[in-house]
Amino acid sequence: MIDPIMSFAADWQAAQAQKLANARYCSLATVGLDGRPVTRTLVLRAVTDNALVLFVSASSPKWQQLKNNGNFEILVFWPELLRQYRLGGNQLRELSAVEMHDHWQRKPYDAKILDLYYVNHQAQSAVIESREAFLADIAKLKADYPRDEDIPPAENALGLQLAVNFVERWQVGEGGDMHQRTLWTQREGGWQRQFLVP
Repeated sequence: MIDPIMSFAADWQAAQAQKLANARYCSLATVGLDGRPVTRTLVLRAVTDNALVLFVSASSPKWQQLKNNGNFEILVFWPELLRQYRLGGNQLRELSAVEMHDHWQRKPYDAKILDLYYVNHQAQSAVIESREAFLADIAKLKADYPRDEDIPPAENALGLQLAVNFVERWQVGEGGDMHQRTLWTQREGGWQRQFLVP
């Protein structure tokens, strides 16, 4: 039986190897505090045996939504490969301090600066006075921390491991055949596979 997470991981790595423009991006859908669906685009950081790893700010609405209602769905679409995945679940785990330290070392300079902005100025998604004021605050942080190695880990940076319990793959049929949709649902003892009408 095919492991759908490993199948997804192989396609994700292939998309990165081909340097596809959106290879590392995904859309995360959560449930807002008012019950409405909320979707945004994030970088998919890692794929483990049964989970997807994302990094968020503890001040972000998405973290509040995941804490309040753990249901999530992630959509990944690679137009060049004519392949799409929907992955979802309702369980998550925060990464340990050691795991986060390793991530912080690899995080790009501008992303670290933005994390410091969340701590020192405004929470993510907060209303700002103007774009110019925001850029002035970013410039000041960059002046205070001109070197990547000088930036201290942000207290509110979180790593989340989202456990997946269903995977749906859509792909174009080979040789002009109809599109193909396959759904895997996690059950006791492993994954159950079903084929869906495309």
